Amino acid sequence: MLRKTTSIPGTIFVFLVILVIFNLPSPSLADSTNWKSGGKLVRGVVNASTGWVEVFQGIYDVSREKDPVTGVLYGPILGVGMAIVRTGSGVYESVTFLFPFPARYRSTIDPAFVWDHWEFFGGLEEFGVRQDLEAP
Repeated sequence: MLRKTTSIPGTIFVFLVILVIFNLPSPSLADSTNWKSGGKLVRGVVNASTGWVEVFQGIYDVSREKDPVTGVLYGPILGVGMAIVRTGSGVYESVTFLFPFPARYRSTIDPAFVWDHWEFFGGLEEFGVRQDLEAP
């Protein structure tokens, strides 16, 4: 007699995948509550899993503001602190994605993602790439 076993992480992962699929946007639902809560869930999962990048971001930021030696010595301290904040924010948003707080499902941390203020994503205007999505 075989006994089927399931893993809790695997079950949670399947649940989250199904939840995200049902919350995918459609043109008619672009401003609906379902997409906003789905977006909050995705933002929470991404922030919870990428919080560790803040350690390297701290080194980079302090190196640019002061000097490389200070960046290497003091940057990881700031980075670890921000990593804890970003990971905690991601867990909070993942758990509370069904509830509209903060108001209108806004992010609990600024920037919303760790890469939102990277120069690579924000400095493309010099190459003729427009960052806004509005019609010219």
